[in-house]
Amino acid sequence: MKKHRNRRGATAVEFALVAPIVFLVVLGLVEWARFEMVRQVTSTATFNGARAGALMGATDVDVETKVNNILDVYFVNNATTTTTFSDSKVTVNVKVPVGPNSFLLTRFFGQATLEREFEIMLEN
Repeated sequence: MKKHRNRRGATAVEFALVAPIVFLVVLGLVEWARFEMVRQVTSTATFNGARAGALMGATDVDVETKVNNILDVYFVNNATTTTTFSDSKVTVNVKVPVGPNSFLLTRFFGQATLEREFEIMLEN
């Protein structure tokens, strides 16, 4: 007959060893998903801002309003929009700081920015 060793507490020790790794992976996935969402929303806002700027009589205020309205829906903050009008086209550049738009790792991103630019022909 074999004696069974007392395994009380083994589950707690195993959980203590594995849980931090699991939590780190889950939080990393959440942070990565948020970054990808901010990247996609920034691209969409830049495109729609350029479309608004391509309309006859549009101003940089119209473009910035369009961009900010889209970014506000997804809680993307502190964006900087630059609009350049030339003879036949409008160029919209949107810069979004990554740190303030991160859920968990704001201090690790520091001064990193996400930048998108879109250029479109003006409406005649």
